[in-house]
Amino acid sequence: MLSKLELTNIQKHSHLIINFTNGINLIIGDTDAGKSCIIRAIKFLYYNEQPKKDAIRKEETKKSSVKGIFDNGITVERIKSNTVNAYILTIPGKKSERFDAIGKVVPERIKEILQTQTIVIEKDEIILNIADQIKLPFLLDKSGAFRMKLFNKLTGNDIIDKVFQGLNKDILQIGRTEKLEKENLEEGKSALKDLTKTKEICQVSLDKLAQKYTLLKKKVEKYNKINECKENLTSVNQEIKEAKLQLNGIHTIKEDKIIDLKQTIERYEHLNEQLYKIKRVKKELLEVEDKLKTTKVTEINVKDLRDKIEKLTKFQKY
Repeated sequence: MLSKLELTNIQKHSHLIINFTNGINLIIGDTDAGKSCIIRAIKFLYYNEQPKKDAIRKEETKKSSVKGIFDNGITVERIKSNTVNAYILTIPGKKSERFDAIGKVVPERIKEILQTQTIVIEKDEIILNIADQIKLPFLLDKSGAFRMKLFNKLTGNDIIDKVFQGLNKDILQIGRTEKLEKENLEEGKSALKDLTKTKEICQVSLDKLAQKYTLLKKKVEKYNKINECKENLTSVNQEIKEAKLQLNGIHTIKEDKIIDLKQTIERYEHLNEQLYKIKRVKKELLEVEDKLKTTKVTEINVKDLRDKIEKLTKFQKY
């Protein structure tokens, strides 16, 4: 709990110390005595809230500060000058912590010590613990919708509202997505139908091409065979030419010479045959001669001998 508040060069106050007690504390004074300055100083300390420019600082001074001393011994001081804009935190038994160049925000460490919290409604930051001067209580100067949002925020109903808002957005998004998917499905069906027709046309064309290919293949085979026959015919013609050239070099023989030649050949063959027979008889005679050499002659068959001599004589005539 805040037990002492010390103001230095804050608007009307050059130096002011206020001691607070448990329970209700009243600040009373004449008009323009600086009562509102104390409220501004508390806001300046707790929420870093300050009037425009340097209106928080006492005129013709260079440095202003508000120091809050708490019943647990912790001291929080807010300092503002032309060159300084800082918080100083002092905890008993620990080294002081300084937070410089803080801008318009309260450091998280200071918020943790002061246990302050604001509520943002429609981009308006509300301080529930301190009411502004000459303002209606209970936010009666705000619209009913504004107060309802604040009530929802305080009770946690805003989370439910956000859930429902998100749910509604999701439902709308799902509806849009469903509609889009249905349109895409219809387009897909139409495209599939067109593709089916195209496939049928292509299949007919393919069948025709297959028939033409088969016919062409047969013609190619026939053409190859004709080419092969042509090559064979060319080869045969060449052989015929060569044969004709050879025939042109052969002289024809007259028929009477051919007959004489045939007769000569027949005589030659007959002589060849007789020669073979003579050789066979000669061989037999040699065999007889060999036998005679080894055989004792007892008796000569004159008749057989004469027959053999006659045969030999006939052979010699030929």
